[in-house]
Amino acid sequence: MNEFLSAIPFAFLYALATGPVFFIVIQMALEGRGKEAFILDIGCVIADIVILFLGYLGLRSFMTDFTQRTDIFLLGGFLFICFGLYFFIKKILYS
Repeated sequence: MNEFLSAIPFAFLYALATGPVFFIVIQMALEGRGKEAFILDIGCVIADIVILFLGYLGLRSFMTDFTQRTDIFLLGGFLFICFGLYFFIKKILYS
């Protein structure tokens, strides 16, 4: 539960980040549709909270034994090497 509580400031930062919804809310407010803009903003904040909560629930069991699982580190390293080789070869072939 400590992880969830420590993520709350990041959730507020994420909710206030500029994005497409931010600009839609500003546009609606400038057009005089403040009530609709407020409802849209509340819906987006609730959706962000639900997504963060579901992500926490999904990763809770994964994070308990993360440091003992070397296969995850090996898989991540393998993926980084594959991506690096792909972009390196792509740059050589198409330049």
